[in-house]
Amino acid sequence: LLTDLPDEAYLRYLIKGIELSGLRVVLDCANGAACALAPEIFRRAGAHVDAINTHSDGYTINVEAGSEYVRRDRSALLKALQAHGADLGIAFDGDADRVICVTPDGMLIDGDHMLGILAVDLKARQRLAGDMVVATEMSNSGLADYLAAHEIGLSRTKVGDRYVMERLREHDLTLGGEQAGHIIVRDDEHGSGDGIYVGLLLAALAAQRKRNGEGSLSQLAGAIPRYPQVIASAHLKARVDLSAVAGLAEAVEAVHALFEHKGRVNLRFSGTEPNLLRVMLEGTAANTLQQVIESALRLCHLVAAASGTDQPRIDMVDCATGAPIQL
Repeated sequence: LLTDLPDEAYLRYLIKGIELSGLRVVLDCANGAACALAPEIFRRAGAHVDAINTHSDGYTINVEAGSEYVRRDRSALLKALQAHGADLGIAFDGDADRVICVTPDGMLIDGDHMLGILAVDLKARQRLAGDMVVATEMSNSGLADYLAAHEIGLSRTKVGDRYVMERLREHDLTLGGEQAGHIIVRDDEHGSGDGIYVGLLLAALAAQRKRNGEGSLSQLAGAIPRYPQVIASAHLKARVDLSAVAGLAEAVEAVHALFEHKGRVNLRFSGTEPNLLRVMLEGTAANTLQQVIESALRLCHLVAAASGTDQPRIDMVDCATGAPIQL
């Protein structure tokens, strides 16, 4: 009986001030940490809850389940949403520190969308410290433009939630996170990334808007522009000095010109995987995803040639969906 006490305290802690009455949600618990508590937490907050992927045996965590899987393929969660007539689908990852949402019309609400939605809501309630959001260099520039239109700044860090947290603490800020759904809300009572808490915040907004007859979360997320963005990973025989690769500087400048000098180009070798080149390209609203894909491939092949790699294996991901791109 005593072992239940910490869970109960955590439950009460999370639902303080959260009102989900009138909202029906489908929770994808990723067969992981969210299984034991998330459904009960959302029920206690007033939601009608249907849960999937709740087989927490330790062997099926994130297997065709959870936030990363939903980013690549939202069809199973969307099918459950529509079958239950639910208002919102919420997917956690295995340890429940990340969260992704899906709306009944099939829209994926990722970390960038959540940062935009939560920032505007927090600012309206005078709870966004410094009128500033922290995100990594991976966040889409559409988020920056959306925040700027609401007079909110965006401070970028290196990739990794630890860097986001460091920036938040350094400047005593409230909100930060990553595109993949690791969102940190720092206030008087919360100080770490918690997917269940962030899911509750998004659900509370959805419930409030439903009760008031206002637009859905998909309408809020749809107001945040998303420019075509990819990450290419090229597996090479050796690392090379990128500044010494013949023609690379000119090729990068040509990409910038294609993007009207408003897009972003980032080339770097992985800090953890040997000889792995990562290329992040982001175009503008005037560019197509295919243009961005082709530009990323050109840069990868230039560096590959300089490294002596004739036919490099290149993997590419669409940052908007998390889905792999077939090359």
